[in-house]
Amino acid sequence: MAFSRAKMSPNPQTDGLVTGRSRRSQGTVQTLPEFDTYPVPKWLRFLISAQRLSITVTVLLTVAVFGVYSWTVYAQEAWNKQYRKLEELKRHERNLTATEGLLEHSLIRDAQRNSNQRLVRETPEQSIFLQSAPRRSLAQPSEATREDLGVPFEPLGY
Repeated sequence: MAFSRAKMSPNPQTDGLVTGRSRRSQGTVQTLPEFDTYPVPKWLRFLISAQRLSITVTVLLTVAVFGVYSWTVYAQEAWNKQYRKLEELKRHERNLTATEGLLEHSLIRDAQRNSNQRLVRETPEQSIFLQSAPRRSLAQPSEATREDLGVPFEPLGY
């Protein structure tokens, strides 16, 4: 593989080769003027600040929408979980009620088999009502009594 001298040359313009640039563009490179050199019109400043404000508002609203959406999804999942738990508790309640009825029925049937009498429901006339005892005041033991017994005072709770 032999390379020509023109392709190996570090400066193709010195060898007379024409590249993508024309000979006219070999002049000096001009830099853009500084931003503060030319005054920016007030309407353009207003549009730039309005754009910055709208970008900020858009980002904040997007974050708020995602927050509300995630809270809604979380609340719905929590509600579904609690609803399933409620339905399960209702099912257990129905099973316990049915089991209680079966046990009561079997107890009554066994009691009737063991005794020759029939069971009769209780009526208020068959009930015995007792009078409550008169109220007594609670006497608090004095500190001297506690000390005499050799029991130190300790609080009973918080």
